[in-house]
Formats: sequence, C-alpha cells, structure tokens
Amino acid sequence: RPEWTSQPPGWLDAEVVGRPGHFWAQYWEKGWQSILYGSPDSYLDDIIAAGFDGVLLARVDAYEYFGERPAAQKEMVELVAEMANYARTIGGKPDFIVLAHNGERLSPYPEFTSAVTGIVREAVYYGYEAEDRPTPPEVTRFLERQLDPWLAIGKPVLTLDYATELRKVSSAYQRARSRGYVPFCTSRDLTQLVLNPGYEPD
Repeated sequence: RPEWTSQPPGWLDAEVVGRPGHFWAQYWEKGWQSILYGSPDSYLDDIIAAGFDGVLLARVDAYEYFGERPAAQKEMVELVAEMANYARTIGGKPDFIVLAHNGERLSPYPEFTSAVTGIVREAVYYGYEAEDRPTPPEVTRFLERQLDPWLAIGKPVLTLDYATELRKVSSAYQRARSRGYVPFCTSRDLTQLVLNPGYEPD
C-alpha cells in the first residue's frame, strides 16, 4: 500500500533480495494475518466468496528467513492450520483445498500434515539455479527425501519445474511420475499458463 512507504506497519520486514517491491512479512503478527483471513476484505475471504475450491500458499518456507526465531517453524504451521480450519469451518467449505508451496520440510508436524491437502515443490529436477538448467543431483536427492514421506501418508506431491525445452520437460515429467508425483513445467517468471505438448491436462 502506498502509505507503507513512509509509515510501514510493524510486521513489514526487509525487502527480498533480488526482488524489488517484494518484502518479507512477520507472519506470526496479527496485523499481517488479518490481511490474509478473517474479515470480508481479506484475501482468503475474498477467494472463498468468489467460489474458488482452494488456495496455493506460496513461500511457506519463509520460516527459513526468520531462522533465528526459535518458534519460526511452529508459527508457520499454526498459521497454515488456522487458515485451513477457517476456510473449512467458518468459510463453509469443508473440502477446501490447501496446497503448501515449499512446505515439505514441515512433515514432522501432525497439525500441518492434517491441515494441508498436498505439497507443491519447485525446481526438483530443473530450475533450481536457472530456467532449463538441471537441478544439482544432490539437491534433487535431498528434495525427494523430503517429499516421499508425504506420499507415504497419502498426500499428493505436485512438482513445479522451470523447464521450457521439450527434452527437459519430458525428462521432468517422466522422473516425477516415476516417483508418484504430479508434475508441471513452466517458465520461471510464472506469467502464463503453459500447455506442454504431449503433457496437456486431462
């Protein structure tokens, strides 16, 4: 909001490096949470009112930025669980879908695994460093180890790889499907919905 330039709210943190105009938010603060849900003009309430079936919560891994805060992980778990519960009870959408983007490392928290419908993880096979560049093998192996427990508890794992070259798109789809993931490839800027030849949605 324009007024935040001169009078930033207390929960507004530093600008994200490399992303001008994007800022970290202290997500445990009620002021920020009130923008997300709980009032007629909050984001989640608007989404529910518009008739959507669910949400994808981006940057669930923001707790890593606040790593010096002992409760950072737990507070993210609580926020996601509260939003999911709000949508399904107060929002009147018992089957509301909540997908957590890059939240796979929160699987040790039962309140988190029960709240989310599934996990979305980016750059498992391509795009970790740059679009169409293979993700380093050791990173891929680490991410797969983090994702597989979600399949074990019956939660879908959606992969989002940044690949546009058909050979690499095919590789990402095949590797993801071989592990039971649901793959999608697109450009890193996420400005358009890409239909990959041979991998169109059902």
